[in-house]
Amino acid sequence: MKNNIYDTIIVGGSYAGLSAGLALARFRRRILIIDDGNPCNKNTKESHNFVGHDGESPKSIIATVRSQLKNYGTVDFVHGSVMKARAAPDYCAAVLSDNRIIHTKKLLLAGGIQDLLPRIEGFGACWGISIIDCPYCHGYEFRDKKAMVFAVLKKATKIVSLLGSLHAEISIIEPSPPFRHGEKESNIWDELKIVNSYPAIKSILHEKGMVHSILFENGESELVDLIYAPLPFKLSGDLHLQLGCKETKYGYIRVNKKQQTSVRHVYACGDNSNLLRSISSAVYSGTKAGMMINKALAMESDNSKI
Repeated sequence: MKNNIYDTIIVGGSYAGLSAGLALARFRRRILIIDDGNPCNKNTKESHNFVGHDGESPKSIIATVRSQLKNYGTVDFVHGSVMKARAAPDYCAAVLSDNRIIHTKKLLLAGGIQDLLPRIEGFGACWGISIIDCPYCHGYEFRDKKAMVFAVLKKATKIVSLLGSLHAEISIIEPSPPFRHGEKESNIWDELKIVNSYPAIKSILHEKGMVHSILFENGESELVDLIYAPLPFKLSGDLHLQLGCKETKYGYIRVNKKQQTSVRHVYACGDNSNLLRSISSAVYSGTKAGMMINKALAMESDNSKI
């Protein structure tokens, strides 16, 4: 066993990672939280659907939790990233972006995901502001506004079936028209007054991230206030691949009920291993991971005394 080893290194210091850190800090575990300060919701000004923090800035929530963690005295923070990682029989090793090599008993991957934005002018500037992924998190703030869903047919149909109580007028734009639909989808479109005959998008016209219209390749335009866009994604970084962690068929890190990956001593939590993408879900999985890691550390310590 290496000297001066951490109990746990947490890669990713957003909601999941900080929640795990809090659970571990309360058992006086020595932990290191590494974060590059580039969360997927960096453009989002308000957090919603998170009990006790509705309408609060995501940055404010993170700052509060980091401040609280520092009071425990066993938590270190590093602004940066982990470039390489490996798992040995008795510990894990991480190479930081400043070339330091840090050893830990447990490694928790909480780095989240990276949304793959289409190459459409104005899309990135509106992402997380008026082009959103989740109707539960931000749909209410755009109630009664004109909405569009930018997604392939199967996914778009599922989203619009939820939106009747929020929007009287909804349109669907597929990334690659034209497309076909069945009777079930047609019934939903008729009920919600959905229009689906649009050409390809050229650009999103906006004012400081707030969409006001879409310009199409044929020169036509359409007024719109909000775009729902469930985008494809990739995991942030490739540490799980370096370590040999298995993925699910959806591209997430595979974990068991204890948030353990397929590699010994390596755990994962948050958006990288959870289909349900929300702050409350990230906090839950992070807290659970912290508890399970603490339990594993306690059992290993007890066994060493026998």
